[in-house]
Amino acid sequence: MKKRISIFQYPRKVRVLTCIILLFICRKTIFDVSKEVGEYAASLDSSTTLALAGIVIGFLFIFTHLKAAKVARIGMWPILAYSLFAWASFMWAGNGTTITFKSLEHIVNIYLVGMIAYYIKDSRKMLYYIIVLATLSTYLCVFDFWMDRGLGWYHTNSYTFSSMIGLILAVGCVKNEIFTFREMRWFIFLDFIAWLLGTSSASYIAALIGFLVLFASGRKGLSVIRILLISIGLYLLFLTEEDAIYKFLIAGHTQGELETGTGRMLLWEAAFERWKTAPLLGHGFIIGETTLGDYGQISAHNSWISALVNTGVVGLFFFTWFVLKWILKAFKESKMNVYASVTFPAIIAILLNLSSCPVLASHWSYVSDSVYAVIAATFMVFVKKTESQLLSK
Repeated sequence: MKKRISIFQYPRKVRVLTCIILLFICRKTIFDVSKEVGEYAASLDSSTTLALAGIVIGFLFIFTHLKAAKVARIGMWPILAYSLFAWASFMWAGNGTTITFKSLEHIVNIYLVGMIAYYIKDSRKMLYYIIVLATLSTYLCVFDFWMDRGLGWYHTNSYTFSSMIGLILAVGCVKNEIFTFREMRWFIFLDFIAWLLGTSSASYIAALIGFLVLFASGRKGLSVIRILLISIGLYLLFLTEEDAIYKFLIAGHTQGELETGTGRMLLWEAAFERWKTAPLLGHGFIIGETTLGDYGQISAHNSWISALVNTGVVGLFFFTWFVLKWILKAFKESKMNVYASVTFPAIIAILLNLSSCPVLASHWSYVSDSVYAVIAATFMVFVKKTESQLLSK
């Protein structure tokens, strides 16, 4: 019988690193403040101060634990490479302070999460850690909404994203007998409530496709026959309950909102027009998507478009290379590793949801670390490479 996992079974360094990344998460949730738009600038406030503290403390931990940092750098290199290129964009785009600050948020968190994976090592504990992190991130954001707007559930594509990750992984762990339902029941309940009542159509669709992949997968990976059978069953269900399903998926949006992706299509068009003026290298990390004509947005609401307008075709190449490497690695490992087979459906859902909520290649988000943890699990924990093999690179 597998032992129950508690926080005290994790190494002390994992608990310390978690406290550091919680500084960043709290800075974007319960200590968040309104952000400037238009000519964007990082201002010094309680939220920014927490980020600066996290960056400084994070670097201190990295430089005092160089062996773990090197393994993290090698394991997380596919996503780290894009973040480093994004940081370098100040050399042709100016705005060095803003770009450096925003890039370092990503870079430090990538290192810290990679180091957490290095210290955890155990696949089962890593999965449990990701579920806890995603659920905790979700409810820190929920509490932030409650403090700002009062008790209730509000439309968002943020905490529905993190709750989607926790929900798919928790259900997958029960399905594959990694954890019992009793161990996962509160995570499933809490993440399901946040995912459902956040009324994000993008998160609904991404999660449902993730669950399709999950239940079409066995302990040895994806089964084409299962996908076909489940797809046929879902199609028949759609034919009989089309109105109810459509009403659920549109999540209360008007026809006009649906036609423009709740305004995203207009932003994407503005982003493409902005990109055309600096197609090769972009307008600088974060800078490009914060100056979209009359919209003055702080996000292009799409990771690929954010990468394109901020860092140009070259940056988009780096980001796409990471995505392809991640999904191919996850698919390969899912055929040999039951833990990887649980995370693969979550990865599919994450990549789909990036098209509306850019937690990668844009502003660092409190959801980003949950995604980084899944990336770290794929490249560092659910693989057969030894630590010496990684260090020899």
